[in-house]
Amino acid sequence: HEWDPDARIIIQGIMKVSKKKDTEDKVFNNSNITGRNHAIATLADNYHIFYIDMNEAVCDEEGNLNAEYTHDQIHLLGMYNDLWYRNCRTCIFVYKNLQIRKTTRKVI
Repeated sequence: HEWDPDARIIIQGIMKVSKKKDTEDKVFNNSNITGRNHAIATLADNYHIFYIDMNEAVCDEEGNLNAEYTHDQIHLLGMYNDLWYRNCRTCIFVYKNLQIRKTTRKVI
């Protein structure tokens, strides 16, 4: 913020893992990921720093990374990167509009 007070920072949470990985790994599991994402989200002030939750776009109804979207139970297959991209674009659009509304309120 010191170098550019008008800069906006967008931080993204950690993507959850597949159900298989979640049940097999004591460290890289969705419970731990959720806890870390909550901690990451606390960094956001929704004015200069914004948090994006990727999981809404890539998780199944049980809250696990959709097994069809991954080859290693952790990372997205390239053909599903567009899900990530569209989710980011949507969040950035919402945050820009939020920022405009906040700015407008301050001016009035």
